Amino acid sequence: MSTPNFRIGLEHNLAHTDLFRIPHLSIAQFSSLVYPPWQNRSTMGAGIKKLLYTALTLILLGICLVHGTTTFSFSAAPLLQATHSPLPVLTGKLVFVLSSDDTTSEIYTMNADGSNLHALTHDGVTNWYPAFSPDGTQIAFYTVRNGVNSVYVMNADGSNERFITNGGYGGLSWSPDGKQLVFASETNASSGIYKVDIDGQNSRTLVVGAGLHVRPNWSPDGKHIIFEANDDNIKSFVTLHVYIMDADGSNKHKLIPDASPLTSLTWWPDSQTIAFTRYLDSGNSAPELTLVSLDGSNKGHFGSDNDVDYVWSPDGKYLMAWALNTTDAKTTSDLVLLNADGSGRTILAHFDKLYRLLSWGE
Repeated sequence: MSTPNFRIGLEHNLAHTDLFRIPHLSIAQFSSLVYPPWQNRSTMGAGIKKLLYTALTLILLGICLVHGTTTFSFSAAPLLQATHSPLPVLTGKLVFVLSSDDTTSEIYTMNADGSNLHALTHDGVTNWYPAFSPDGTQIAFYTVRNGVNSVYVMNADGSNERFITNGGYGGLSWSPDGKQLVFASETNASSGIYKVDIDGQNSRTLVVGAGLHVRPNWSPDGKHIIFEANDDNIKSFVTLHVYIMDADGSNKHKLIPDASPLTSLTWWPDSQTIAFTRYLDSGNSAPELTLVSLDGSNKGHFGSDNDVDYVWSPDGKYLMAWALNTTDAKTTSDLVLLNADGSGRTILAHFDKLYRLLSWGE
């Protein structure tokens, strides 16, 4: 697929400094990509945060002036946005999670070009795994309220929240016709993949077992569901396999034979290519985006030191990634745009908060 090639902007400028040299993620860090982070991290005082934020602002502004970035602008926290020219015309919206600590996370939307950040939830609780409906008018997500995990749906502007079903913890996905959800849920003894109608009726089990079952994702043509799971009775982030099954839960099998730590799983819009991000040596190396066909044969791979999640644009021309910037003090994140082949890497926005779980809607 022919796409524009571009390599411009703030990230290229920063690549020539040591300011953002990022260490690889540990097992503990990337395990929080599946489960919400329940444990509190130590935080800096407000005065120190303000001082560091001001210093970072001056450093970035100086870099932009020296290296000639065309425009640099700030918007209200948590977004620090760099605007570059030229950029391709990006349509649709992004929905994702931002969290400032390890106990709460809120759902935000933003235009695909990095503009118009908008908070949809203000609950002060854990809101997780937002996903646009196929027509872009609704967002499904799971939330933890009063200690209970539940699946909810709301309008794309954040209005009309409604309860769908109890459960949910490790990902969800819409059917292509927008009439059903597939979601992961867990008890102390087991976990599984389930389907439910959008009105909360007709919940049914597709697969269940003692190990982890996470990140179910319905193919755009409606024929298959992919997910990650352990093939033994031990819940482990280190030994996840990619599985595929028919949409009714039949014909379940491993897509690739080897297990590894995984941080994302998604479909190319053609329903013939599956992509997953994995660490090839138990989290000690940089993550790699691997592309495979429906039979598991390899179609290519690429990656960056700190990209841990990818999603394709609805037309399949571009990839959006989120990249973690980890230091001893905190973790920030970047919204990164790439061509579908991994080239043309450009940072659209930098977040002072931790940014997770991306969905790109029409």
